[in-house]
Amino acid sequence: MEPTRPNLVRRLPPSWLLGKLMQWALDHLPASLFRPFVMSFMTASMGPEASLLRAGAVLVNREGQRFVDELVQPGLAIAQQPGGHAWLVFDSRVATMFSGPPHYVSTAPGVAFAYVPDYQRHRPDLYHRADSLEALAGRVGLPGDALRATIESRNAALPEGVAGGVLQAPFHALGPLESRIVITDGGLAVTERHQVLGADGGVIPRLYAAGAVGQGGALLAGNGHHIGWAVTSGRRAGRFAAQEPRRL
Repeated sequence: MEPTRPNLVRRLPPSWLLGKLMQWALDHLPASLFRPFVMSFMTASMGPEASLLRAGAVLVNREGQRFVDELVQPGLAIAQQPGGHAWLVFDSRVATMFSGPPHYVSTAPGVAFAYVPDYQRHRPDLYHRADSLEALAGRVGLPGDALRATIESRNAALPEGVAGGVLQAPFHALGPLESRIVITDGGLAVTERHQVLGADGGVIPRLYAAGAVGQGGALLAGNGHHIGWAVTSGRRAGRFAAQEPRRL
């Protein structure tokens, strides 16, 4: 969620001169000086990484209930929860893991990665910590009994010997989370020449697709990969289209 009280950086008006100054700082100042400035408004602007969910973080709604398999792109499910809000709950094992490289909670592309201490420092309204699940629920505003039952049920459902339970105090929560932009990854089915395939699997004559539309079912994780694919596939699709025989 957006902070209820925007900080000074967020209150600065759009300015060409200020933008040039920021660009100069990005190019010339040491990261140790520039990073705190950027992280003060970028920390929670992006979605949490899937690796945080794979490590064992659990998504719960405002009723303290787990509502989705966290590993199957839960954005749409979050939007359907009461108030459209959810919270990430995890234990000290995950918090320690995501407190430094190579494990980050979210990313500000091209600038920096945000770790658990960044949320604690820059977004205390989103970061919560307590020694028990009931106390954590009280800080967040969730029903304590429901949250404990949810976590215990999730822990019990994990296969024996598989790490990922929410077990080690202190316990942590990030939220509330909102689902603002849900991307439909995948696109149309295409050939290696970017020709669009119909429902019968055959090529639709003279129809090509590039970028996310022509992604052919692939999920491109990581910063810049979608841009790289858009440029490359657009150039290839254009070349193949230009090579098609002309028709009257």
